[in-house]
Amino acid sequence: MANPIEAIRDFLVADAPNHPAGTAKGTKHPAAPTLDHVVIQYGWDGTPSDADNREDVALRITVWAPRGEVTEASTVAGGIRSRLLDHSSALIQRVDRGSGRIPGIDPDTGLPFCTFTVNAVLVAL
Repeated sequence: MANPIEAIRDFLVADAPNHPAGTAKGTKHPAAPTLDHVVIQYGWDGTPSDADNREDVALRITVWAPRGEVTEASTVAGGIRSRLLDHSSALIQRVDRGSGRIPGIDPDTGLPFCTFTVNAVLVAL
């Protein structure tokens, strides 16, 4: 089966022209207590289920924005979510809604964030 992390990474790389300038992407939480750009964290949650030569996985995206830019995190996350729901590729057959967009303020850093999940159907390679 396709690697879920590679599938979401490839989508975010292709979607980069839609992200604010200087946006960083990766699987790690932003370590700095202040940011001067948007950070997109992605992950693969839970145990995939496979049936009929496909694999269903939950993918999580969290967008952090600089301190005070509360709406930026939600706006960027909303754009990514809508484009992801309309996405298919060689690795991703279909994307369905999950939970979110859920905005908040990170209690450790004070940075605004917005998170959501989607359920993706990955194809067998």
